[in-house]
Amino acid sequence: MSGIYGIYRYDGAPLPRETLERMRAAMAFYGPDGGGSRVEDAVGLGHLLLAVNPEDRFESQPVRAAYGLMVSAVRLDNRAALIEELQLSEPEAARLSDGELASLAYERWGKELCSHLQGDWALAAWDRRHRRLLLARDACGNATLYFYEGKGFIAFASSLNALLALPGVEHEPDRLRLAEVLVSWQHDAERTAYKGFRRLVWAHAMTVGADGRSRAWRHWSPLGRERFTWRQDEEYVEAFLALHAGGAEQPADRKAGGGRTLRRPGFRLRGGDGRTASRTRGPRPDGVYLGALPASGRSRGNANGRRG
Repeated sequence: MSGIYGIYRYDGAPLPRETLERMRAAMAFYGPDGGGSRVEDAVGLGHLLLAVNPEDRFESQPVRAAYGLMVSAVRLDNRAALIEELQLSEPEAARLSDGELASLAYERWGKELCSHLQGDWALAAWDRRHRRLLLARDACGNATLYFYEGKGFIAFASSLNALLALPGVEHEPDRLRLAEVLVSWQHDAERTAYKGFRRLVWAHAMTVGADGRSRAWRHWSPLGRERFTWRQDEEYVEAFLALHAGGAEQPADRKAGGGRTLRRPGFRLRGGDGRTASRTRGPRPDGVYLGALPASGRSRGNANGRRG
């Protein structure tokens, strides 16, 4: 995915462009297709582009809007639904990148935009009206976002390397986190290998105001959602296979809003029994293959879920 980075100096100190450039250089591998940055007052935001979707050719970030600025690493699965909610015309929507759509969602819903975005995304929005920075990350955590709170500022980036490149910041190992990794114990999802360098947890958002105070909250949870209650196990299997098949068939349906890509897509799911289901578009009439593979690599399933 694309990458984002930036700094908010809420203490009012000047923000040297050299600092932003150091962050960009440390994570330059995120942007083989370009990028951009902008400094406005006490905030500097940057974006590095990896073109994945057809609309990425229109991407130009940071996005400037009436409220302020936004950078995002985003691939929207509900693009069509979002366009309809925002009441955009077809010609207008055809030339909008996912990053611009995310910015329009912020204009409409403010920090509540998270509940309207489906897909893989991480974003940072600078709201000059309230002098407030918003950081947010998607429900599944497929887009990473780290942050560091220093004296008078907060910095964020898709890559931890960018934060480690900040001048005057100590790189002290977090021994507790290293111990957690060694015993596969994920007690604190915010911790990283370095003290003071934190990870924004998936399905969470946080704001930082002009007084330097931060507030974080969960914007999505599986709790309280509709539960499927069928009588037979076969019904659950049938529903799962329908959803699984839809994930691979969507790339052919540009109007579906999901699965858009400039490259050949592939899908992979892993179960608790060690088997992996893989999908890729191929020469079959429906363009899809599905197989279940055990650890040994031998096929144990076909597109109908039967052994063969």
